[in-house]
Amino acid sequence: MQPDVLVSGSERPPRPRRALVLLVLLALLATGAVVADDAVRRHEAAVLARQAGTAQDAVTYADGRVAATVHYTMPLLVSARQPAQVRAGLARLVEQEAAAQVAPVQRERAALAAVRVLPWHGAQRRVRAVQLDYLDAEVRHLRAAAADARVLFRPDPGLDLARDALSP
Repeated sequence: MQPDVLVSGSERPPRPRRALVLLVLLALLATGAVVADDAVRRHEAAVLARQAGTAQDAVTYADGRVAATVHYTMPLLVSARQPAQVRAGLARLVEQEAAAQVAPVQRERAALAAVRVLPWHGAQRRVRAVQLDYLDAEVRHLRAAAADARVLFRPDPGLDLARDALSP
């Protein structure tokens, strides 16, 4: 007969328990990452929306200034009865106003381009890209009008497409 032996000391916890603890920790870490990413995504969307609104305000102001100058010079600007020098002088007024509006729209475009968006936030990146395309088209249109006021009396399909792309 063998005597019973008592052993004292710590025993190792079974491995399945350790795996379960690791699994729970990983799940908590993943949940935290998803929650943090969602908060960043919402912040990016809010900043993009705010900056896009500011940029649109700049475009609206620029278009309004140019339109007001065109309105001020009409109908003499396009009247065949007016001497060419008068029409050219009025066109220069319109062109100068268009030229003056390029820089403010470019500033707003640069501010929108500077909005930080994480690479895996595809929806926000697409929204920003569409907005930037639109602002680029507006700047091109203003520059063209600054070079030749008659541009304002012709359709601009590139600007129209960029504007249409803004609508969902």
